[in-house]
Amino acid sequence: MLGPGLLDWESHVKAMQVKWLLKYLDASTSTWKLILDCWLARTSLGRAAILSSIPAKVLTKGMRGNIALPQFWSQALEALHALALTQTSLSRDGMLSQPLWDNRHHPPPKIPPLLRDRWESLEVTVVHNTFSDRIG
Repeated sequence: MLGPGLLDWESHVKAMQVKWLLKYLDASTSTWKLILDCWLARTSLGRAAILSSIPAKVLTKGMRGNIALPQFWSQALEALHALALTQTSLSRDGMLSQPLWDNRHHPPPKIPPLLRDRWESLEVTVVHNTFSDRIG
């Protein structure tokens, strides 16, 4: 029998993986983040895509030439999504900064994919983009 002082190794590894994803989201710039962007920041949400409703398999799929994302990062993304993080309250600015298309809090607008691509090409990706700057 293991004593209460022993570490649950699997949970510890998952926690460390999630911690590295949170470092990926911070405002610092590093070469490793630019490399990771090739997989995780390919959508219009950029790095915030890891917090969206985009499935982990979509974010981690191989790039051209079948270069796969290292297993550490795939597992880290799965561990982050398994936490099922939710926001309990949002400020006005927080509401306006929510992703329009891949949001965990509401389904995306029901429009044809071609139209969505057009909106994204115009950089309409967050709720704020749908309002005039002149509104309150």
